[in-house]
Amino acid sequence: MNKILKYRLAGVLLFTVLPFFIQANVINYKDLPDSSRLQIRLKSFLLIGANEKLPDTFFDSRANIPVAFTVDDVHSAAFMEQIRTCSSNQSQILLISNKPPLAPGDIQSEIIVCNPDEIDSLVCSSDTIDPQLFESFLSENELLKVTVNDSNCREACFDLWKKTGKLPHFIYAKPSGIREAANIVSALNSMAKIYGVTWENGKLLREVYWENTEAKTYGYFSFPLKAYNNYLIPYKPGYRFSPGIIYQSTSNADDMKTFNGIKYEPDFGLEDHFTFQNKVKNEKWKNTNGLITNHVKFRKDKKFGGVAVFENRSYIDAGPQSTEMLSSKFSIIAWIKVDDSNGKYSILGKGENFNLGIYHGNLTFSMAGINDFISEKSPVPVGVWTQVAMVYSEINNRIYFYVNGIQTDQIDLISKYEASDYTLLIGNNLWEEFFTGEMGEIKIWNRELDKDEIYYHYLNPSGKNDFLLPGLAAFIIILIGVTTFLFIKKRRQPKKHTDALKIRHTKTPPQKVLPESERIVCFGGLKVFDATGAEVSLKFSPKLKQLFTLILLHSHGNNKGITSKQLAEILWPGANVANTKNIRSTYVQNLRLSLASFKHIELVFSNKRWFFGFKETFYNEFAQVDNILSHLVNEKNKQILEAQLPSLIAILKKGRFLEGIEELWLDPFIEKMNNRIIEFCLSMFSILDNREHNALLFDLAEIISLIDPLNESALQKKINLLIEQGKLSLANNIYTNFVKLYKELYQEDYSIDFKVLCKKTPGPHSS
Repeated sequence: MNKILKYRLAGVLLFTVLPFFIQANVINYKDLPDSSRLQIRLKSFLLIGANEKLPDTFFDSRANIPVAFTVDDVHSAAFMEQIRTCSSNQSQILLISNKPPLAPGDIQSEIIVCNPDEIDSLVCSSDTIDPQLFESFLSENELLKVTVNDSNCREACFDLWKKTGKLPHFIYAKPSGIREAANIVSALNSMAKIYGVTWENGKLLREVYWENTEAKTYGYFSFPLKAYNNYLIPYKPGYRFSPGIIYQSTSNADDMKTFNGIKYEPDFGLEDHFTFQNKVKNEKWKNTNGLITNHVKFRKDKKFGGVAVFENRSYIDAGPQSTEMLSSKFSIIAWIKVDDSNGKYSILGKGENFNLGIYHGNLTFSMAGINDFISEKSPVPVGVWTQVAMVYSEINNRIYFYVNGIQTDQIDLISKYEASDYTLLIGNNLWEEFFTGEMGEIKIWNRELDKDEIYYHYLNPSGKNDFLLPGLAAFIIILIGVTTFLFIKKRRQPKKHTDALKIRHTKTPPQKVLPESERIVCFGGLKVFDATGAEVSLKFSPKLKQLFTLILLHSHGNNKGITSKQLAEILWPGANVANTKNIRSTYVQNLRLSLASFKHIELVFSNKRWFFGFKETFYNEFAQVDNILSHLVNEKNKQILEAQLPSLIAILKKGRFLEGIEELWLDPFIEKMNNRIIEFCLSMFSILDNREHNALLFDLAEIISLIDPLNESALQKKINLLIEQGKLSLANNIYTNFVKLYKELYQEDYSIDFKVLCKKTPGPHSS
């Protein structure tokens, strides 16, 4: 009996102590897959302090109120008791803390830890919130905490949600206000939502406005459905969106809405372009006879070619065709050289409602009946060519000033800008504040340009060096003659194998890339960096990026290169031969100039084909992935795979191949690369072990899902890996999102039950 009693006591002790040696499942919020973070972003939680106790009957009366905790001492007995109580009601417990807890194993819920530095926070003490506060506290953080100080904050929380596109995720109140805070949480969660994300090349697109609202969002967004008439229209300077509008319907009510931002070409929306080649001309008008020049002189200039000289009360009247200019949102770029920093000078004037000028050396904007908006942050130097720009944002009723491509100031207008039907004056205004100095060119768009576009035009003034064209043409003719002579001479000599800039296409180990090295990035969007780390591809126009991409794709392998005819047929279909040749030559020249600072890449024309030559030190991600895949495709040695797979995974997890470039001619290249990646990842499923290589296998499955969201092998592998780790809730979330997407695309239910997938082991080639 004594022995039996001892065993019983030992068993009781074991089951009493064991939970404290087995830890509950604790996960950082940032480490969750996006599908799981989405479930949290769409929900509000009642936030409870570590030393605050919920009423004993709280969960009985408010079973639908999700609870989260904020705590400094994650090991305190009071906190452990709190989450132990909450664990019986919630499958997930959110915790705001700087460090994760060591929670005992008898807590069945997953604990999601949110870093307080990654949560926006606001104190609400009334039924309204000053809209000007939004920009001061909102950031790119996904989650929002609101502290309510009285019982009149419900409307303020809804107002905050509508105007920021960010649901108040955590509602905190003092113990005396917990019941009202719980009511706010219940009201927010019961509201139907329209939600989604704005992307650019697979990355979050931030600072997006929404038409007919005051909201500005930072990638992820959600709005109360009844507030916006069941549709969404995004707006961001410099971008168009695909789709341009999304309507809420029964078929997509519970789905994430995705808007893809696509940058405009630099001259999209350009309505007026004034140049001064011996006379004033608007390059966008078919008939420029209406332009009137009043004592303006013209001269040649080393930087711009032809420029206009304003002195002795001279100016230009753009005539009747200019009466409809500057009607709503607009952007203006002007190259000027001022003679004096004292006094008032007009760059452009149009009636009483518009004047862009300089006041005592600073950019200024004037409207009728309102004092001048003088920007002391925007000084214009004397005697040097300076790019000045002004952008009017109609959606914000705000103007932005730029000097030499850099934003210097922004000013909120007191009253709404109203267009006038006056003609445009260049170098003068209605009050005869004459400009003194020179102007190179003036461009006016009927849209709002963003910072990158302004800077692009600063780097690429279109009138630059026009006066050199005749001489340049002669130089090119001579150069072609010399090149032809040398080519013929070289053909007569024995061939030498001196390709110093040859691409490596053998099976080589992974190449390490240094931050300061010249490199091309192809996954998650095309980017080109010079040796300083500057992203040169930001200066590429869309067509120049297409040319670069097309040549890059033909610069790898044995039969590399693409002919001029093939370039023309792909990039400029339908154009006549003469025009195509001129356009192609211009873009090739621009590409050479863009790569002029590079030492390890060269645009080569050889054997009637175009291709890039690379030195060994140049990092080409396209070639790198191709080399790794070729090197590992038949590899069975797990030690080699463990050593080399992380570098491949790090590249592929950034996004899809050449994401964001949507051209039909690109599809075969992308499909070929995607198929290689999927087949390789699937082959790893049968080689690597679930327990030893859990993280590697999960990453490989995620990469497959990134390319093919409905790949069943990847789904099964992720579910099995998560279940083996005890993460049943995460596995179920992944399955639920897969089923929703399947239903949306195929208009039928997914036939395999979650429990069946839990038992199945995916084969290496199932899909």
